[in-house]
Amino acid sequence: MFKASSRTVTRLLEAQSRHSVALKASLFYDDGVRLGLLNIYAKCGFFDTACKLFDEMRNRNVLSWTILISSHSRVGKFEEGINVFAEMLADGVSPNCVSLSIVLKYCMDFVDLPKGKSIHGRALRNGIKFDVALQNSILDLYAKYGTLACTKNVFRLMREKDAILLNIMIGTYLRDGAVETAMPYSCLHPIKMIRVGTQSLIDKWSMVVV
Repeated sequence: MFKASSRTVTRLLEAQSRHSVALKASLFYDDGVRLGLLNIYAKCGFFDTACKLFDEMRNRNVLSWTILISSHSRVGKFEEGINVFAEMLADGVSPNCVSLSIVLKYCMDFVDLPKGKSIHGRALRNGIKFDVALQNSILDLYAKYGTLACTKNVFRLMREKDAILLNIMIGTYLRDGAVETAMPYSCLHPIKMIRVGTQSLIDKWSMVVV
């Protein structure tokens, strides 16, 4: 707790120092300087200050929008974060993998599969190249709130399949009672223990093997 608070204080002092230097050097209205300050204030949890800085920015790019969306997440303003995402799209700014991952997390928190599917579809239509984190977020959404068939189809279309992606699929099959179907997925990547309810994968499989 103390270390976390100490880091926050250090970051805040850094932001305030940069803020002061920027004002004295007449650089405060430079968007690059504002972006750096926005990032620090957002990470320190100074939500109102971050929002004020964002509102004063003349040229808002995907990085500044993503920082603002993320800052809403830090203070638990999930619905407002989704609204900010909609404003970004309306402003003609295309999302990146980070902003999409954050908003998909919002959709999971609100159990809003239709919204998540809409975001997934938009990303596909816009030709966004999914990174591993975004792929995991998308599959996790379908695995938790979609059908098994839909989840399997989404998984099949994923290009890079890391341990997290495979664990999501294994957990999905186990929740559906398809233990034997889940077993081959462990051969695709070294097993990393995950929890499904109160039993681990090995617990589940041992009931079938024994």
